[in-house]
Amino acid sequence: MKTIYTINKNDTLNSLKYLVRRMYALPFLLILSVPFAHYIKGMDWETSKELAPLFALFAVFIFQVIPTTIMHLTHYISNKELTVEIDRIEQTITFKKGNGTYCFHFEDLIVELYIPIYHKNKIDSMKRWATPWSNYSYMKVISKDNKEFNISSTLIRPEELPLHVEKTNYSLWPVIKNWFVNRQEIIDAEFELERERLNRWKDKFSALTLEEIERKLSNAERLDDYPKKALMDLRNEKKLLISPKS
Repeated sequence: MKTIYTINKNDTLNSLKYLVRRMYALPFLLILSVPFAHYIKGMDWETSKELAPLFALFAVFIFQVIPTTIMHLTHYISNKELTVEIDRIEQTITFKKGNGTYCFHFEDLIVELYIPIYHKNKIDSMKRWATPWSNYSYMKVISKDNKEFNISSTLIRPEELPLHVEKTNYSLWPVIKNWFVNRQEIIDAEFELERERLNRWKDKFSALTLEEIERKLSNAERLDDYPKKALMDLRNEKKLLISPKS
C-alpha cells in the first residue's frame, strides 16, 4: 500500500494554529493595553487610548506575525513541489522533486526530528509558553550514502512517518534547510580543504632537516593540529628516504 504526501491546504493551515489563537486574543490585548499604560506606565487616559493599542499591535506584528510568516515561508519553499511516497508493504520511501528521484528502504535511513522547545514540556514539565510558530517542525532523513532530506511537518507530520526517530532536537527556532543536501559533497569538500591546509604547512616546513623536525615535535604541545600533522608526515617521509641507504 502506497501513500503519497505533498504540501496540502489542511496541514498548512494547521501549522498556523498557534498564531491563530493569538489573533483571537488580540482584541482583548488591545483593550487591556489601555489600563496597563495608564496605571503601570503612568500615561494619562487620552494618551493611553491613543498610543497603547498601537504599540500592542506593533509588538504583535513584530514578535509574532513576522517570525511566523518567515517560518511558514521557509517550510513552504523548502518542500514546495516535493512528493514523498511511502510504501509500507515494500518498506520503501521515495523522494521526488523536479528531475530528482531517490528511493530507499526504511532500514537504510536515519531520522532526526527538529521541533520547537515548547514541546519538551512533555518531558521536563518546565511549563514553557508556546510561540506562534510552535507547530512547525521538520525531519532530517539521512541515508547511508550521505544524502539528506529535510521534510517539513506541513508535508508529513512526524507521527505519520513510519521510521524510528533516532534523535530529537529541541530549539526555539527550528527553521528548515533545503529539502535535499548532498552531505558527501560537503564531506569531500571539507576533506579537500583540510588536505590543502596540511600541504601548505608541509611546504612551509619542507626545508627542515630531520633533526630540526624532531626538535620541533619534542615541543608538540605548543603546536596546533595542522602544523603538528605536517611535521609528523614530513618526518615519516624523510625517514623513508633515509632507510634504504642505511
